[in-house]
Amino acid sequence: MNYLSDTHALLWWFTDSPKISSKAAGVFQRCEAGESIIFIPSIVLAEALTIFEKKRVLFNLKALFRKINESDNFFACCNGLPNSSGNDDSKRNTGNS
Repeated sequence: MNYLSDTHALLWWFTDSPKISSKAAGVFQRCEAGESIIFIPSIVLAEALTIFEKKRVLFNLKALFRKINESDNFFACCNGLPNSSGNDDSKRNTGNS
């Protein structure tokens, strides 16, 4: 199953915060076990950067980006989500070229 992360859940999972719900923690556990995929919108990454810069939550931003980059089950998405065929709908040819 595929999921879409929000900022709080991502940071709470990454920092091992007790604030994360058991349901959200289960989703992240299944993702890390290779049983699901979590998409991370660019706005979530931007908000994580703001939180990091304001030192509202202490975490290693580079390590977070590295974990997302190196994972087969976390995907940062900037222009939309891949469709079921794995293609990015935002890059689809609309016939206007």
